[in-house]
Amino acid sequence: MFRLSRAVTERVSSWTGRDVLRVEVPAQPSDPLRWLAGQALGPRTYWRGRGDAQARAGLGAALTVDAPSLGHARLAEALETLPPGARLTTTARFDAGAGAGREWAAFGAVRLSLPRIEYRSDGRVAWLAVHLVPGETAATARQALAALRPADDRPAHALPLPFMRRDDPDRADWGRMLRWAFGAFETGALDKVVLARRARFLFETGVDAFDLLERLEAATPRCYHALVAPRPDLAFLTATPERLLRLDGRTLSTEAVAGTRPRSEADADDDRLRDELLASEKDQREHGYVRRAIQGALAPLAETVAVDDAASAMTLARGRHLRTGIEATLRDGVGVLDVLRALHPTPAVGGTPTPGALDAIDRLEPFDRGLYAGPVGWIGLDEAGRPSADLAVGIRSGLVDGRSLSLYSGAGIVDGSDADAEWAEIEHKIGDFARVLGLTARADA
Repeated sequence: MFRLSRAVTERVSSWTGRDVLRVEVPAQPSDPLRWLAGQALGPRTYWRGRGDAQARAGLGAALTVDAPSLGHARLAEALETLPPGARLTTTARFDAGAGAGREWAAFGAVRLSLPRIEYRSDGRVAWLAVHLVPGETAATARQALAALRPADDRPAHALPLPFMRRDDPDRADWGRMLRWAFGAFETGALDKVVLARRARFLFETGVDAFDLLERLEAATPRCYHALVAPRPDLAFLTATPERLLRLDGRTLSTEAVAGTRPRSEADADDDRLRDELLASEKDQREHGYVRRAIQGALAPLAETVAVDDAASAMTLARGRHLRTGIEATLRDGVGVLDVLRALHPTPAVGGTPTPGALDAIDRLEPFDRGLYAGPVGWIGLDEAGRPSADLAVGIRSGLVDGRSLSLYSGAGIVDGSDADAEWAEIEHKIGDFARVLGLTARADA
């Protein structure tokens, strides 16, 4: 901390004060999640990209930009002041235009946030950075650094057991929702709608979101892992397999992910489930809606769009999905916010046609999705100053709110779907969280 404080003092003397100042120095390697768990200063954020060795933890907020929609001008203005290497934590509600439930109000509709202090490490090397915005002085950085605490290196606490579970919708209402969807398919109003469930668990004591995410990371490899905690008793966390977009300069990577099967411990059964998924007309049709929508959304923004010839099986620890990789070269003048507005929400989390699917979700689902199925990740510049971003779709997610934990997951409903099978698919997805907690699969209330 002393080294960084001294570096800030030196850099401030030559800082023009017109743009954000980022000062970074090498630090002692530690687990970024445990480092973050030990801190107490303001909002806390965590991000580990899919397959990344390095994780980043953000503490406090040097800059927070809230906007009512992804198209608001102040979002682009925030990007213009960033120095190389700076990253804005980025979150957006699934439906920014819908009214937020009480439990989601503290997260905002669309939020870009630059942490006051950032710690990143891959376990072998580490860096500690501090950000100052125009009008601030070195004293602001020194005050934040002085408040840092050691990493919380204790083993994760045994998580409390719930005394109640409530499912929204319940089994009967789920059946009614799907019957409505089947009627919409028959009339041609919809081709696909993604309907979600919330399983809400209540505990005698508060839930530690950092302990939960630590266990979840170990249980769900090959996923993105993120945590956004605007206050100590409130946190959104996700272990999601699905990329929304990755940007390196003008090169964009995204993917269509839709169609699901569970895994089996027996090799022969696991192979059978994989082959069944690849051969499924229903799953391939559901997947096709997503692939075509993404390709169509990118066409006016890109010089070239390359799509995999066929969907392959994305294999995870407890499930498998159909996946099609998509690469594009963006046109000059097209920025990451343009792409984000064009892609979100894809039919993988909303449906098709999109307006009708969003209206159905708003009317049918008995809860506010909040950040569930919305973009989560970061937008910024790489060390060379080129546009850079990594955003996931916040599925397989949970909301810690004091003594409650709400888990969210959904399923794509198309003509030919089965209500019982779709309920079981979501229960399997929620089970990734439930097994970490040692919860039973049945609803107690």
